[in-house]
Amino acid sequence: MGINISSKILSVFCVLSSFTLTTYAYAEVSRVLPSSSKVVWGAVGHNDRPTDNQYPYNAISLSRQVALLKEAGLRAYRSGCTEQTCSELVTILSRNGMIFLRSIELRPDDKLDEHANYGRGYHHAFNEASKYRGKIKFYEASNELDTWTKMLADGAEGIQYNPIRYHKARGFLKGLVDGIHKADPEAKVLVDNAGWCHYGFLNSLWEDGLRWDITAVHWYSDHGNIEKAGCRNANVAKIHASFGKPIWITEFNKKSSVTEDDQEAAAVWISDFMNQINRIAPKYNIQAAFVYELFDEPTLTGGEQFYGILNHNGKPKAFLHSLKHVLKSLEPGPS
Repeated sequence: MGINISSKILSVFCVLSSFTLTTYAYAEVSRVLPSSSKVVWGAVGHNDRPTDNQYPYNAISLSRQVALLKEAGLRAYRSGCTEQTCSELVTILSRNGMIFLRSIELRPDDKLDEHANYGRGYHHAFNEASKYRGKIKFYEASNELDTWTKMLADGAEGIQYNPIRYHKARGFLKGLVDGIHKADPEAKVLVDNAGWCHYGFLNSLWEDGLRWDITAVHWYSDHGNIEKAGCRNANVAKIHASFGKPIWITEFNKKSSVTEDDQEAAAVWISDFMNQINRIAPKYNIQAAFVYELFDEPTLTGGEQFYGILNHNGKPKAFLHSLKHVLKSLEPGPS
């Protein structure tokens, strides 16, 4: 997550356009949803991080993590993973009837050109998707490469992205998408941006011929209303829907204070946001949303340490009760 905003605009030549294509849904999402539900709700984890046993995602077993997700009423898990944790997550989540969205955390190599980054992305994705063919059905191709390009201004226009880094990111993402589809044609690939008005990144990729299966976006409270964002008053949900692909919000939460874990404010914002997404989901084909994140990470700084719905020991935080209350209220009532 994160946004890099500057008042300067880099001048390069790029023409943007929008696209309206046929909207469709995927059977795997429908399979885990009650017939009258609108959105699959999940959480984000990090099971590919340091080997330090004190790190919460290492200290708390995967089976316990999944149990905690279920206790919270969540039905999907977005996480990076190592070879060991990938295999375990596939088994445990499948056994519990939950969706696994694997986040591929690899990023472009700034020392390589676009062609070489394509090959790097392709070979990594092909090898990983080959291992889990038919087992991992959803992949998020890297993470917030819009910010990796050293974007300037609000991100709404293609000319605001550093062209050299954009081309490297474009090649890398195309390699990831092609590699996954070659190894497992049934797998669905998500391409994301960091929210706010960063849709200019996806617009440029689409115009350049990159195609993905599900459009992903991240959303935090400081971005404003997703239908009337704090940048340009843009209807970001509508813009993302214009690609004609289902939308998954693969990170959402209240923007944390740098020094204070304000759970009361987080509870209010999460309740309002989840109810809004549930209400507008049919209009924009929003299929899933993932709260960021499962556990607090106390070794981080700048507010990043406070995002968990559980603390680093797996104990519930106050605003978890708000999330559970919303999920309960969204369940279909008796007929």
